[in-house]
Amino acid sequence: MKIRQVALPVLSLLLLAVIPSCTPGGGCGCTAPPSSLLSSTQLAFDSDRTGNYEIYLMNIDGTGARALTNDRTQDSWWPRISPDRSRILFYRTPAGTHDADYTKTSLWVMNADGSGTSRLIANGANGWQFQGHAEWSPDGQKLVMFAGAATNLQIYVTDSFGLNAKTITSRPSPNIDPSWSPDGATIAFISSPNGTTSPTDYEVFTVPAAGGAATRLTNDGLTDNDPYYSPDGMTLAFLTQTLPPGSPGKPLGTWGIRKLNLAAAGPTNPPGIVIDDGQINSKPDWSLDGSLIRFHRTLYFGNGKFSIFSIRPDGTGLLELTPGQTTNNEFPSAGAVRH
Repeated sequence: MKIRQVALPVLSLLLLAVIPSCTPGGGCGCTAPPSSLLSSTQLAFDSDRTGNYEIYLMNIDGTGARALTNDRTQDSWWPRISPDRSRILFYRTPAGTHDADYTKTSLWVMNADGSGTSRLIANGANGWQFQGHAEWSPDGQKLVMFAGAATNLQIYVTDSFGLNAKTITSRPSPNIDPSWSPDGATIAFISSPNGTTSPTDYEVFTVPAAGGAATRLTNDGLTDNDPYYSPDGMTLAFLTQTLPPGSPGKPLGTWGIRKLNLAAAGPTNPPGIVIDDGQINSKPDWSLDGSLIRFHRTLYFGNGKFSIFSIRPDGTGLLELTPGQTTNNEFPSAGAVRH
């Protein structure tokens, strides 16, 4: 979940406009065979540089940005490149909503060149009041996401068309922010260990991709979000709110990116720091070779907009990829690791 400049979590109950979901061969325009593949030197992101949010591609050095979507009536955001680099998942909400209300999201997919846009999961499908954070499985055959009611957010897996939803978790606390291990066997996610609905004690958990008992990985008493496996499966990068909202000079708190060595995780080997510089750093995304983590961040002394950066996992080499932008640029996606 992206850390925005409002209280977390920004999930409010509203009336839903329920529309039918897309099915293979159905009448709502499911994607045609891809007409192109993305290069490994391209990444996807979203930006509101034209007024509303659209999906863009750019080179991994930040050059050559171009829009893939163009619909002023909707915000298009959260692009996720498929493992075979032929398709891009993304969410849509009414223009002006963006990610501030997960009761209005619908999940979409398009070909890598922006053609063949199709809705996979309609707003309100499956009786879900909320849906978000969809991610491709490493083989591209499944999707994982969180969904459900405000008091019963669980992790679900569907096929690649968004159909045949299977509940993976069954926990009393909200379960959010899922992602796959590179071998597809495990799903990392965020939940509260105490059965509460408060995000102030969100920790990192894992669960078998087929469902089963969850394993807690962190015990920091802080709000954690967005765990993502490194391509070799040995490290998890995730967000931690290291200062709470309302701290002096930091009204929204601060968020850092941390990393957990999965081979030696435990009380004697707590998470290390990738970046925690008193700003708001959000949504880590590993490069395909694991040498970089890309993310978006905003500065308390800046213009209040998110810009995309990269950094090495050891915390060195911080580099802005969208310099000079006066609008938001966020949710970078280098692509899922193919299994």
